[in-house]
Amino acid sequence: MIKTKQGTIGQIFTWVFAFAIIVPLLIGLVAFSVSLAGKRSLSTLEGENEINFEDGFYQGELKEILETQVEVEGKFMSVKELILLWNFDKDKYENVLEENVKNVLTWFEYEYTDSNMRNLRRRGFAIDIYLPGKELPEKNIGSVNFNPGFCIGAPCKKLEILPVVVSDSEKINVVLLGSQEAVK
Repeated sequence: MIKTKQGTIGQIFTWVFAFAIIVPLLIGLVAFSVSLAGKRSLSTLEGENEINFEDGFYQGELKEILETQVEVEGKFMSVKELILLWNFDKDKYENVLEENVKNVLTWFEYEYTDSNMRNLRRRGFAIDIYLPGKELPEKNIGSVNFNPGFCIGAPCKKLEILPVVVSDSEKINVVLLGSQEAVK
């Protein structure tokens, strides 16, 4: 097979052109991926210690917890409604809130096998209730097996944040916390 000078130059031009397009695209893709990974880890680290209620985040468990029905004074209501009731009359509903939320959170507990440590672990839950305009939680209620000494992350990682609307201008923020510890 005989190659002409023009054929070889055409092939070289094709390879250089392809290389000039593909390499920058790959470099751009890698740079974009690295920048996303960096932002993700940075926001995760920042979110460990401070709460931004405006952003919130959601996995589904807290919504289920807040919508769970409990019996109060012979009537059924959601945990969210009970939190609102407690907000308006803390003295009357303090113990009712604690007892019902503790029972609901305990019902949501579960055991699982940790694939890294290969042992049985128990996930416990707690909620922090932040009243409007407050930076510290007004109330913390944990499930039977919630152990703040074994929180997911240090300090306790905020698993989810959801608002409970009080009025057009006020909301109570509820934060779900999680702990995990070895069972055996």
